[in-house]
Amino acid sequence: MIKPFLFDAVTSITKPWKTPYEKIKALNGWIDKNVLHNDVLKEKFLKGEIKTTIDPDNLNYTKLSDIYVNRCGDCVMRPALFVGMCRILKVPARVLLVFVYYNYRNKTEGLLDGAHGTSEVYDPDRREWIQTPLTGETKE
Repeated sequence: MIKPFLFDAVTSITKPWKTPYEKIKALNGWIDKNVLHNDVLKEKFLKGEIKTTIDPDNLNYTKLSDIYVNRCGDCVMRPALFVGMCRILKVPARVLLVFVYYNYRNKTEGLLDGAHGTSEVYDPDRREWIQTPLTGETKE
């Protein structure tokens, strides 16, 4: 069940905007500015730029509200929050997991290096899913 304060947050973030496109863009921008990637949090903490009690290497969030309240997430958690917020607006959205191979990074060919999360929203006019990556998904 989605917490009422998430509904309130989505309403507040998207209030100035009219179209679904504008609202989606507003949510994406808000998450990018306000929910740090855990690697960015770790870098800022190690440089002394930020104080936190959050362990960026051990995020055990089980709910979207945890991500929203703590303002931190990894490359799957941040898109999950975006998707949840889009769904509050009744915009069809989904999280995608993509696999990264070493040869993508000019390393040994064919070995799996891990996964990365991103998001998509459905455009009913074009009848297709549109990728909506958060611009802050990577380290600064």
